[in-house]
Amino acid sequence: MRKLIYSIIILIHALTCYGQNIDKLEESLDKFASDAFFKDMHLSFSLVNVTLGKQVLGLEETKPLVPASSLKLITNFSSLKILGSDYVYQTNVCYSGLITYDGTLRGDIVIISGGDPTLGSDKFKGVRNLTQLSSYIVDKIKAGGINCIEGKIILLNDYYTHQGPVDSWQWNDISNYYGAGAWSMNIHENLYSIYFNTKDKIGSTPKITKIFPTIPGLEIKNEISLSDPNSGDQAYVFGGPENYNQTIKGTLPIGHGQFSIKAAIPNPPLFFAEMMYSLLNDSGIGSFGFKLTTEYKDKLHLLCTIESPKLERIVYMSNVESNNLYSEALLKTIAKNKNRKSNPQDGLDEIKCLMKAYKLNTKDYKAVDGSGLSRQNFISAALMAEFLSKISTDLGPQKIAKLMAQPGQKGTLSHVMKNSKDTNAFRIKTGSMKAVQSYSGLVKSKDDQWFSFCLMANGFDCSNSLVRKKFDHFLTEIYALLSLQ
Repeated sequence: MRKLIYSIIILIHALTCYGQNIDKLEESLDKFASDAFFKDMHLSFSLVNVTLGKQVLGLEETKPLVPASSLKLITNFSSLKILGSDYVYQTNVCYSGLITYDGTLRGDIVIISGGDPTLGSDKFKGVRNLTQLSSYIVDKIKAGGINCIEGKIILLNDYYTHQGPVDSWQWNDISNYYGAGAWSMNIHENLYSIYFNTKDKIGSTPKITKIFPTIPGLEIKNEISLSDPNSGDQAYVFGGPENYNQTIKGTLPIGHGQFSIKAAIPNPPLFFAEMMYSLLNDSGIGSFGFKLTTEYKDKLHLLCTIESPKLERIVYMSNVESNNLYSEALLKTIAKNKNRKSNPQDGLDEIKCLMKAYKLNTKDYKAVDGSGLSRQNFISAALMAEFLSKISTDLGPQKIAKLMAQPGQKGTLSHVMKNSKDTNAFRIKTGSMKAVQSYSGLVKSKDDQWFSFCLMANGFDCSNSLVRKKFDHFLTEIYALLSLQ
């Protein structure tokens, strides 16, 4: 009864505040939208009060636009609801056959993929990086009494039916680290690093000094040239999945000494199978080769299980670092949870079912991936803001807010709203690509009321940083008006 009375008091207070401030909010929005800067852009905005579940302010809010990485919020928070915060991925290392008295395995070592996007990552405390992980597996095989393998290193590569990049991703993305996609066996973020010596003259080609990890069979054509010291990383890798002949084009800044860029491992499962074969051989445990397979019928005996961090931590890292791999893996896991298959479209359909359960209009959700990397993704500002309002009501706004970044602090938000004194009130996920900018998230007013919002601009030919400055100023002003007593 007390809880009901408190809710009613909050509701009355909210209605009173809006009656007083709505004119000023609308005036601020009109001023923002009429800025000549936005003349030739598609602009959309929605602000929803989480307590009331109603839109407070809107501008072309039902027009579907390209959200870029803001779309991750839909995928990531849907996975929390569908799979649960404590969900973990598992990778099992097993053997088949029998171990003789002298330590000879008359069978295979079988690594069973589990779709874990964090396997071998160096981003999580408590997760073994690639070097630590491979040593751990070797040690577990030795601890199992195996010192010789009369079989192969088998990687059971069947967890996801769809492997790698999404079909609609651009060619100049899919060989770079952010375009690797989710595989049945993800390893080391599915990336490798290329190191250059940039201490040379402008226009020269920097020498490649190191590649880590080493990718057997990889051939790189270096067409990089050195540019101005402040030019930044403008290098891109071309080649595609399962293509071991790759070309690097573009420029790197001169004078930084050793400079590294990241690229996508052409075939992560194959790389890991070969890596483990080589490491075991170097450790004195020989075998008859390695292979990938999608089916293995022999009886298996468990040597060890490697678990991922809990899903909540993966969602946080995906939101803060804008990690495409994590969101794509979560989408496929949502699909697998439904029907044991992992077609991304099944995952998107499950997200639509969740939206319908929240009584949201799904016609404005036209997604083809989970990360927002495709330009064929569309969503309206109204649907994004309403979804964030519903999921916050369902799981708790404090919990949802903790899984997003504060502007000016870390990750992709380190330069967002950095001149504002009100950043602590906001939790935001940005989305950026050429001619696309979006901000989506939550804001808490000074009287402890939560609001969800989505602000998007498409079709501009200026820099994204100029659009972000306009967004920063507008949201700071909206917060000030929401917090008026």
